[in-house]
Amino acid sequence: MSNFISWIEYKDEILYMTDRDLETSRGKKLSRDIGFEDIAGHGAIRSFFNIPDGKGTNRESTDFSTPDNFPQDIVRDVKKGLFTRCGKEIEQPAWAKYKEIKHSAFWELAKIKKNRVKAWQ
Repeated sequence: MSNFISWIEYKDEILYMTDRDLETSRGKKLSRDIGFEDIAGHGAIRSFFNIPDGKGTNRESTDFSTPDNFPQDIVRDVKKGLFTRCGKEIEQPAWAKYKEIKHSAFWELAKIKKNRVKAWQ
């Protein structure tokens, strides 16, 4: 499985999947065949854009600390919100981490409240 955001540099082009691509009939078929887990991965990109195996260079980055970590075309499309269906693979781990933090924060808050009540007794 490729990381979000993935792209392929091929014949002086930066090729990657966006929501627009997934809304086409070809994109919908690809989504059904591959599933959402890797719809924005290198295999899906190769299939959608007919890039032969072994051609082009696979690239990816998960470091969103600066736009400099991505090609300008991708930065533009991120700003336009065109990756809402392509980033699903990071959603599940992020949701799991949120639940973990929420759970431990809940119990920490309960301890604080309990200590406050004791202080007033």
